[in-house]
Amino acid sequence: MTRFRMLLAATCACVPFLQASLPASAQPFPSRPVTLLVPFAAGGPSDALGRVIAQAMTGPLGQQVVVENVGGAGGTLGGAKVAAARPDGHTMLLASIGQATSVTLYRKLPFHPVESFETVGMVGEVPMTIVGRRATSSPSAMPAWVPRPTCAGCCSCRACRPR
Repeated sequence: MTRFRMLLAATCACVPFLQASLPASAQPFPSRPVTLLVPFAAGGPSDALGRVIAQAMTGPLGQQVVVENVGGAGGTLGGAKVAAARPDGHTMLLASIGQATSVTLYRKLPFHPVESFETVGMVGEVPMTIVGRRATSSPSAMPAWVPRPTCAGCCSCRACRPR
């Protein structure tokens, strides 16, 4: 056997080992179904929103988006599960104010609400109102910095009721 053929045979024998040591080429995302984890029980408003979002994401992603409900501890159990998942984008969390405030409520969390997650996008805004007992909630009794109610006249709120 010539020297060239020996070198060629040795090179061919090493090719599989060289390929195994090279980084894998990037696979298209997503390469499998995506899990959207809703950190509250099934059947509630967060679950309903998660299912609408999952359905809307399925088409553009070209993969099924599956909703998984993991309720408990104000949403922190679900947050912990996503924080422990592989960081490949196939497991996402429908985060809520519960994850942001959990640091003030629990001494020890298995995740950090900011450092453990990457924001993908905002889903919507949650309207909140200030309410009080009817006897004490007169608009004239409210401080000046509280915005006065405005409404389109489509409901029975205090702003829409005839005075």
